[in-house]
Amino acid sequence: MQPTASNPTAVNSFTGRSDDTVAANHFESLYEKGAFDSTDPKIAAEQQAERAAQNTQPPASATPAVGESPPEVKTATAAPSEGEGPEYVNFDDYLQKAGLERESFLQLPVRVKDTDVPLAEVLKRAEAEFDVTSQSTALAEKQKAFETQQAQLSQQWQDKLKQAETLGTIAYNELVREYQSIDWNSLSQTDPARWAVLQTQYQQRNAAIQGQLQQIQAQQAEVAKQAQAKQADVLKTEQQKLLQALPEWRDESKFKAARDQMTAYSKKLGFSDEELNSIFDHRYMRVLNDAAQWHALQASKAEALKKVRAAPVASNPGARMARDPNVTQLAQAKQQFMKTRGRNQDQSVQANYFEQLARS
Repeated sequence: MQPTASNPTAVNSFTGRSDDTVAANHFESLYEKGAFDSTDPKIAAEQQAERAAQNTQPPASATPAVGESPPEVKTATAAPSEGEGPEYVNFDDYLQKAGLERESFLQLPVRVKDTDVPLAEVLKRAEAEFDVTSQSTALAEKQKAFETQQAQLSQQWQDKLKQAETLGTIAYNELVREYQSIDWNSLSQTDPARWAVLQTQYQQRNAAIQGQLQQIQAQQAEVAKQAQAKQADVLKTEQQKLLQALPEWRDESKFKAARDQMTAYSKKLGFSDEELNSIFDHRYMRVLNDAAQWHALQASKAEALKKVRAAPVASNPGARMARDPNVTQLAQAKQQFMKTRGRNQDQSVQANYFEQLARS
């Protein structure tokens, strides 16, 4: 409420005191606590001594009236020492010490994007945004932990398949080594029964080993298929993020030009084609694009500087060129000498020309 002629001081709806009284008391409190003291230690000490003298001695004009009690003597409040905590611990502490009622204070309007919004609503939105951010962060961390765990399990499974494949290969080599010393043709003639038994044993063991190897290879193929599908999904997501960050790359020609620029710059740094083809994270692409553009800009600046240094100094239209007098005199002497050459040339012309040559 603003002061009016009939209401010199507006009443504060929070405490029942006038706004002027609240402001004066608050200012006096800050002054006594040294909030307005100089940062110079010497001046600050003088200010503290002056406040102490003012508080311990009543002003001359403050003579108590008959029947009144003498004014209360105030003790000087030391300025906060360096490293002390803030005057107010938090928002609620400020409201309590300022004598303000919380609910009424929270109804004060706050300008938010050209709209007056109650402070309570601002705090409510901030709390909701904080909750959403916290939940999103927690969910992202859980998702990242889950993906990390899945990647570890997948790698362990691949390692086990590789180990099983190695064992199967070793078993097959042992089988071949065990039966390769047998002369099958001679054994079939001398002992057909034993030949048949050994043939059956070899075929059964070989079939078992080959069956296991086929299962392992099938599982490896399935793992590779799943990895390719997952990589395709990740690549699609990264491409979408990249186009959101660099929408101009939706133009195929602009994307190819940028890609060629990045490739050329990366090759100068020693990257191989295999290393470049393994980059799919949109963040790395953006960093590489920025670096390539910066390198091209620096190269263009250097080239432009060379051209500027090589270009002759151009004069303004209509401006007179400053000429060297010696050069002008030499040109005139040479012209006179060439005109009279081959005839009875005046010796003074010759002397003047050679004199100018000697000066140049």
